[in-house]
Amino acid sequence: MIQRSVGYSAAALVAVVAAMSAVGLTARRSAASDAIGEEEEFSNRTVKGHYGFNSSLGWLLPPAAPQAVPAAGMGRITFDGDGSCQVTSVANFNGNVVHLASSSCTYSVGPDGMGTAEAVFPGAPVPGPVDVALVVVDRGREIRFLNTTFILGTFTARRQ
Repeated sequence: MIQRSVGYSAAALVAVVAAMSAVGLTARRSAASDAIGEEEEFSNRTVKGHYGFNSSLGWLLPPAAPQAVPAAGMGRITFDGDGSCQVTSVANFNGNVVHLASSSCTYSVGPDGMGTAEAVFPGAPVPGPVDVALVVVDRGREIRFLNTTFILGTFTARRQ
């Protein structure tokens, strides 16, 4: 009788594990099918809202500085959904901390999620506009940036 009870318990456990596995595999397969089946189109409206960002260690390069200078920063970007943005940040250039706010900022996101942005920071130790390439990931919850002018570095922004 005890053997039969253990046999039923083991069979029940196997059945429960198999059922849970089947549900899990079906859910994963469904999510993957949805992701593959949907061609998601992006636009400026995809990133409308507020994002907090931080950079990895980067380098301010000549001619912006006489020689390469280490740089890092963090801050907030607000996208209006129509191609205008506002950036406030704290940056560290070779140990000198500066607080910056953009006087102008524009961006464009293509249907593939790739785009560009340009911001001007009056009083910054860098000349002219700061240009970046960007890619929207995680359905607009994150944006990854690559500086394309005189700063060698990347930064990531997450929706707030």
